Amino acid sequence: TAGPFESSLSDMEIQLKVEEREEARRAKEWEKSNLLRDELRACGVELSDKDSMWRTLSGRQGMYQGQPRAPTLPGSTIHSLIVERERLRESKEYEAADMIRARLAQHGVEIFDGERLWRTTDGQQGVIITGGHEVACLLTD
Repeated sequence: TAGPFESSLSDMEIQLKVEEREEARRAKEWEKSNLLRDELRACGVELSDKDSMWRTLSGRQGMYQGQPRAPTLPGSTIHSLIVERERLRESKEYEAADMIRARLAQHGVEIFDGERLWRTTDGQQGVIITGGHEVACLLTD
């Protein structure tokens, strides 16, 4: 695993190293790929080949292909943003609602409007209440 410190590399520097490693893997240059993985780990970056994601100790993360992703938001913040997005949709302020959806996506939150659910990359999930009403669910496992 990555060391017990935050990486001093910028997200862009991490992304470039990850892309270089992916090129080595595609070319079956396993020794180079392993060296790049070890170099990233020594700099405080952990790779998850299964998820095609990189992560740092502080929660910075990104996909192997694409832009780095901001850390996941706390459930209470996600809930508040979902409620606000639904309120905006109810009042037909679609552009503002789309901006909230984009902000949530940057933090790894996927919205499934058809299923009325949201999920995060770290396993959080919740129900979307139509109209943006604050409702506390008292049901538990």
